[in-house]
Amino acid sequence: MKTKFIMLSAIVIIIASISCKSTRETKDSKKGSYIEITGYTEMISPNGDNKIDSLAVKQNGSEGDWEIKITSITDGMALYEKEFNGMPDAEFKWDAKDSSGNTISNGKYKYMISLAGSDDPELTKEAVFEVKNMETPVSLIINKNIFSPYSGNLELTPSIKVKEDFINCKLDILDQNGVTVKTISSFEIPEYFQWNGTDSQEVRAADGYYTAKMTAYYKFGNEPEASTAKFLLKYSPPDISVSMGPELFSPDADGNNDILTINITSNKDPYGIGLKEWNLSILSPDKKNVFMSYSGKTYPEKTIKWNGKNRRGILVDGAEDYPVKIFAVDNLGNILDMMLDPVSTDILIIKLADGRLKIMMKDVLFKADSAVMIDEEKTRTVLKKLADKMNKYENYRLTVVGHVNRFMRSNGTYEKELGEHLSEDRARFIADILIEDGLDSARIKTVGKGGSDPAVYLRGRYNHMYLAQNRRVEFFLEK
Repeated sequence: MKTKFIMLSAIVIIIASISCKSTRETKDSKKGSYIEITGYTEMISPNGDNKIDSLAVKQNGSEGDWEIKITSITDGMALYEKEFNGMPDAEFKWDAKDSSGNTISNGKYKYMISLAGSDDPELTKEAVFEVKNMETPVSLIINKNIFSPYSGNLELTPSIKVKEDFINCKLDILDQNGVTVKTISSFEIPEYFQWNGTDSQEVRAADGYYTAKMTAYYKFGNEPEASTAKFLLKYSPPDISVSMGPELFSPDADGNNDILTINITSNKDPYGIGLKEWNLSILSPDKKNVFMSYSGKTYPEKTIKWNGKNRRGILVDGAEDYPVKIFAVDNLGNILDMMLDPVSTDILIIKLADGRLKIMMKDVLFKADSAVMIDEEKTRTVLKKLADKMNKYENYRLTVVGHVNRFMRSNGTYEKELGEHLSEDRARFIADILIEDGLDSARIKTVGKGGSDPAVYLRGRYNHMYLAQNRRVEFFLEK
């Protein structure tokens, strides 16, 4: 019996030795094995739009016998299984379809790769992902089909119904060739987008037809789009041209250049916007008042013949520049507001009722109690024109008549002699300038009329402007 026990023990030892050797060899065969997941898509939307339609797992592992399994976290059902020998693919892809070829339903799932026969947790890696396959409808509405930034920005109202897993959205403004001229982005669902008519460089976009396209972006890959119908951007002002002639306007009824011809032409209105109003203003030389104006409410196509008088019958002054301004606004609010070349008047010679010829030009005015001119530089320019004009009237002599305000004594009587003396000094001062400018002294004479012929009669209250109008000289031609 003793011998039998010893033999049995030896058998147990041999079996244990064999068992231990087998286990060591299994572990040794897996020595150096490894697996890691370096990245994967956490959310997919297998709806066939090629936007995150499939699961992608980036991984790195050694050669071995590997098992891949994809299961539902909800019920543990296996949807995909694969066993292979070798190295795992650097990127595993799955189209989210089960063994029957059906797209799996929405929910959370687990991807797992493990080394077959290993109980080492380091040789099993997992990645949890979510399937979200859903409609994400969007729409885009514009507030007007024709717009100009001068009458307000274009407003585009988006409708993004699915807000879950929304990332951001963008609005592209496309020209008629489909080229994007501006992109507006938002990380929130905006109440509306606004476009001010400029491109990506904040430069005014060209007139023409455009469309707008909105794209929304979701974490699960959906990128729904919505576009508007085409709309018109009209930024440029009304296109109106004005030409005037003759270059030197001389409305003194002598038959030469007595009428100013103003041609107003409307150029193309290719989009049929229409005009709200237009106005052509001939301003006073100091630009403070409108001397004459013409207006209308449709695009003008007309020729105006102007005789140089305003609506009260007052004639323009000679040797002056009358500024001209054209203003127009179309039905979108685009404005044309432009100064044109002035109307330049010649020295005007008017025949008075008593037969005398009076030279019509802006009054030559003086400082109080003095023969020193107001605005001497401009007045000397006008006097030079007068001296040149006299060369065309070789058979005439020029009479320069000086005027003053009445000098009143303390007892209320008029200081006639003092006024006549100062008015003569003023006339003589002007005559000397004309002689310097080339007028023969034999053709010029001076008269001082004192305060006997005021331009403005001073009654009751008066101001310095009225006083200045009486401190003047006038010019007449005589045979």
